[in-house]
Formats: sequence, structure tokens, C-alpha cells
Amino acid sequence: MLCLIFGVGISIILNRTLGPTLKGELVTILLIPQLVVSFINLGLGTAGSYFIAKQEYSDEEIVKTNLFAALLLGVIGIGIGWWIFTKFFPSISLLLKIILLSLIIWDLWLCYVPGFFIGKGLITQYNRWNLSQYIGKFLLIAIFFIIFADKLNGVIVAIASLGLISFLISFPVLSRWIKLKGKVVINFSYFKKGLNFGYKVFIANALAFLNYRFDILMLRWLSDATQVGYYSTAVGLVEKFWLIPGSISLVLYSKIVTHKLRDSKDVAQITRISLWIVLGFGIISIAFIKPIIILFYSTKFLPAMIPYLILLPGVIGLTVPKLLTAETVGGWGKPEISIAGMLLVVIVNIGLNFWLIPKLGMNGAALASTIAYIVQLIFFISVYIKFTHLKVKDLLLLKRRDICHHE
Repeated sequence: MLCLIFGVGISIILNRTLGPTLKGELVTILLIPQLVVSFINLGLGTAGSYFIAKQEYSDEEIVKTNLFAALLLGVIGIGIGWWIFTKFFPSISLLLKIILLSLIIWDLWLCYVPGFFIGKGLITQYNRWNLSQYIGKFLLIAIFFIIFADKLNGVIVAIASLGLISFLISFPVLSRWIKLKGKVVINFSYFKKGLNFGYKVFIANALAFLNYRFDILMLRWLSDATQVGYYSTAVGLVEKFWLIPGSISLVLYSKIVTHKLRDSKDVAQITRISLWIVLGFGIISIAFIKPIIILFYSTKFLPAMIPYLILLPGVIGLTVPKLLTAETVGGWGKPEISIAGMLLVVIVNIGLNFWLIPKLGMNGAALASTIAYIVQLIFFISVYIKFTHLKVKDLLLLKRRDICHHE
């Protein structure tokens, strides 16, 4: 909830200061380093949490090997990012390009760090780390907006500064629970096994990124920055509902991978309760979304309301796959299920975006995403009930014992 508050605070500052067009430009530019990180991280964050929980290697070996991988892959990612910016964003200054590319190394390491907490079952520490990122981003953006006359450059420098600061403080933070000695410890046996496990998660996550964010790039290509500004605002608002399944999924994954929870019936119960909580908040939000946009972002962003409403059913439905993934990856050790599902969904999503965006603009992008999310929902339910022999209603419909705890 605190992350939600600071997340909304960040979006208020950005939207009110930048306006729809500059907000669209910012989202598009920042999407490039995010895209690169998504396609080069090799799933070592999930692999790190998995092998820390299995205790097959020492914590120090896993952490330092992942750091080595982050630095190596980061250099490769910078080369890829440099080519993308040079090819598609030639107007960006050299200094700004360097600042944006620095994000690749920081973000690559920072996508590994949470896995160390999860693997050791340190959910409270994970939450504190996650919250610190939101608070830091809020404060730095506010400060750099005051310092910089060019607000767009100000927010980019603020985000890059947060990445560097978080990178540096991550080591003393981790050292409270993991002994990080001075000598370099790189375990190539873990690296090989981590890649063998992680590449499947990496492919699934890369496809997920395409599913969740490629529509913004397509909208910018097929439309304009103002439409991206409206659409990214709608996406940012509606995806706040994922804080609920996201938080629960982390705890669920940690319990499963450490063998504290093994029963698929328990996972099904947690999934259906979470779904109905998100559904309830989603229905309530329909009545309040217009005044919320006006209050927080001003009437200039009212066009974001329609894509928000179109995205809402798909975002609610995606609660189920987000939770079931905790068991398919952490319990079954089968990230390939996510790969198959995401590949299907990405094909559907990109195809629909090419068809719908020229006709409907940002509303077409929203409709394409919702249809794709529903396809993902159907796929995961089908696979899960096949493996567990549960019924669809076990995942979707509340039961008396879900409400009446004493039963």
C-alpha cells in the first residue's frame, strides 16, 4: 500500500509537470533500457532465488556470480542500447544517451537483488527494499524537477541517479544476511546451472515484457507521443491492481520453493480469493476513475479514462496466471509452461495491435492487451487443471470456507 501511495505520487508529479506529450516521450525513451534489460538478464534473478532456497551453493557464490554476470551482460547491453538509440533516436544528445545507457547495468543488477531476499524467505526485507526504491524515486524526481529547467532531462537524471545509489547500497544491505568476503568468488558450476534454469524464466519474462510494453512502442510508431502519454497513464493506473497478486505471489513463491507449502488446493484457494479481491476493487474503481484522473492529473488526462476501462477486465483476469506461476516455476520447476503461454499471448497481442491501433489508436492498444490477457488466463487455467486435476471453479469461484474461516 505504501508503494502504491508513492507510485501514485510519482505519476502525479510526472503527469502534471510534463503533460501528455512529454510524458509520452519520457515513457518511450525509458522503455529502451528496460527493453534491453528484459532481453539480456537471462533469468538469473529467479535462478538466484531458486538455488539459494535449495542451498546447493553458498549464498556468497550465488550473489557474486550474479554480480559478475550483471557486469558482463551490462556491457553487452550497453552496446545493444547504443545501436538502438543511434538508429531510432538520433536526436538524443550524447550526454543523455550515456545517462540512459548507464541504467542498463544498474537495472540489471537490481533485477537480481530481490531474488536473494525471496530465496532466503526474507519477505519483510524484500518489502523494505522495494519500498525504498519507490521513496527514493519520488524524492529524487521532486528534487531534480526543482534543479533542472528542462523537466524531461531532470526526471531521466533522477532515475539514473537512483539506479546508481541503489546499486552501491545494495551490497551493505545484502551483507547483513549474506557474508560477502573481500575475495572474488565466481562459481561457474552455479553459473551453468543458473543459466540452464534461468534461461527458461528469462524467455518467459522477455515475452511478458513484450506483452505488457510492446504496445507502447507500437502506439508511438503508429500514432504519436500524446497518445502514448494518455495510454501510459491508463496503464500505470490500472496496473496498480497487480500490486495485490504481485505481493501475494512473492510470498507464495517463497513458501513453495522452501517447501513450506506444497498443496495445489491451497494455491487454488489463495488464487481465487486474490482474484475476487482484485475484482472487487476493480468494480469500485469504475465509479471513481474519472474524479481520480481530474484530481491527480487534471482534465488534460481525461482521455486516459477509456483505455483504463478497456484494460480493466484483462488486468483483473491476469491475477490468476500471476499467482499460478509461483507454483509452476517454484514448485514444479517448469518455467517452460510460462514460455509456451507467453509466446501464444505475444503473437496474439502484437497481431491485434497491428490491426487495432491504426483503427482505434490507444483504445485499440488497450483492447488488444485485454484480449491477450484473457487468452493468457485461459491458457494457464487449462494447463493447471490438467496437471493438478482440479476444476475451473476451484480457481475462479469463492467457496464458503474462503469467507468463513472457522470452517
